[in-house]
Amino acid sequence: MMKKISSLITTVLYSSIFAIAPAANANNWYSQRDDSQHTGASFIIGAGSQIYFDNLLLSNATCMTVGLAKEVRDEIAYNGFSESDLGYDLVGCVTGTVLSRFVMHGLSFSASGNAFSLNYSARF
Repeated sequence: MMKKISSLITTVLYSSIFAIAPAANANNWYSQRDDSQHTGASFIIGAGSQIYFDNLLLSNATCMTVGLAKEVRDEIAYNGFSESDLGYDLVGCVTGTVLSRFVMHGLSFSASGNAFSLNYSARF
């Protein structure tokens, strides 16, 4: 359980990069902010579901279901379903699950007193 919690903490730290990164092809400030929020949130959901399920297909399906549900809600509430947002969700989901599976899987977090360490191990 501690390994899952430490992996989730690491995922949140790395995901902050995606949450603040501006979109390359956005036309205005709101669009930039919305695109990076979709990518960042999907990254976190994808990585978290990968840590929980430990299955790439199920993790990506779970992540995209959340994104699709959000767009259906936007359509009902604001008449604003966006295929572009789903595309950014897909990028975040795939990136989050793959990085969680293959890169962050070797990360571990430990704390003792008022010190903590972040370690990475890989086998070749």
